[in-house]
Amino acid sequence: MSRPIQKEWMNELDKFGDVYKQGVADFIQFTTVNNRGSTTCLCPCRECRNGKSFVFGTISRHLIKYGIDKNYRVWVLHGENPCTDPVVEPVIEEENTEAEGLGMGNFVDASYGVHEIVAGDLNEDEENHMEDFEPPPFS
Repeated sequence: MSRPIQKEWMNELDKFGDVYKQGVADFIQFTTVNNRGSTTCLCPCRECRNGKSFVFGTISRHLIKYGIDKNYRVWVLHGENPCTDPVVEPVIEEENTEAEGLGMGNFVDASYGVHEIVAGDLNEDEENHMEDFEPPPFS
């Protein structure tokens, strides 16, 4: 089994910090191994967005200067196989979801507008709000 791909460095804000720089070095190493002898590859920085090809040293400098495109989460253009390569990413836990927003538990309600109708009445006396909803049409 191959070594897990570390990607948490992609979320680092300090592009000149040790964690980010080590992540860039690991990315270049990963790409070098998977490019089978090629000295160039596509640049995943926020400026190039895998649209230009450079030597690895230039890509490293671009990643430090501009940062990596955070939407490029699966490195398929650089040799990653999402079916076989294990990826290690941190689990972000929701803390205090009431203060920060709806949270996943209320996502469906909010998508259908239920949250907007009922949210203001949660602390009031319980009332039947079913009259606010129309029953679905039957075929």
